[in-house]
Amino acid sequence: FNTFYLQAASGTKGGSSGSPVIDCQGRAVGLNAGGKNKAASAYYLPLDRVVRALKLIQASKDPETPWSSWGGVTIPRGDLQTVFVFKGFDEVQRLG
Repeated sequence: FNTFYLQAASGTKGGSSGSPVIDCQGRAVGLNAGGKNKAASAYYLPLDRVVRALKLIQASKDPETPWSSWGGVTIPRGDLQTVFVFKGFDEVQRLG
């Protein structure tokens, strides 16, 4: 499904993918989706997108069917078109 990832300077290391991301109030806001070794930033999948996918999976499974014989579900993708406009540092700094 189409989604934007959050990026933050976090210093997370390899092997932490799937770990919860906690905000300064202690609330889970995302899942660690990856980063690069030797990089100070990492990418996070917003938690609302994870919850949406989980609810679609749960709603599609018949409670009488064991997980071992369940065929899975397709998570519908959204339609999203975004145009990013580059602004130079001097212009952005002037805008505040």
